Amino acid sequence: MTDGRWKLHVYPKVNHRLLFDLKSDPHEMNNLAEATEHQETLSRMTGLMDSWRGKLQDPNPLSAEKPESKELSFDNSKRVLDVWQPKWIRDKYYDGRTKTDHGRKQSAAQKK
Repeated sequence: MTDGRWKLHVYPKVNHRLLFDLKSDPHEMNNLAEATEHQETLSRMTGLMDSWRGKLQDPNPLSAEKPESKELSFDNSKRVLDVWQPKWIRDKYYDGRTKTDHGRKQSAAQKK
């Protein structure tokens, strides 16, 4: 959501917000969402976003009761095998599996 000067990004699944002053930071390098001096702007921009959500009848909330972690995981635990993935991807990340299960790979202990 932008009003021309300010830009707000909302990541509801992790309850994270980014606020940028496009006038002084056009490359969006400095997140001002946590700065106390910008809380009024954050509230105003969130209100604008809520207004648009109402006009568009968006039923999705801007925050989660049980947010996911913002920490990235590089252990492939969230990778999902999909039909479009080439053989080298299946070999590298899915032990050569070809059946698309749209879920996380279970360990031998979980399968029992």
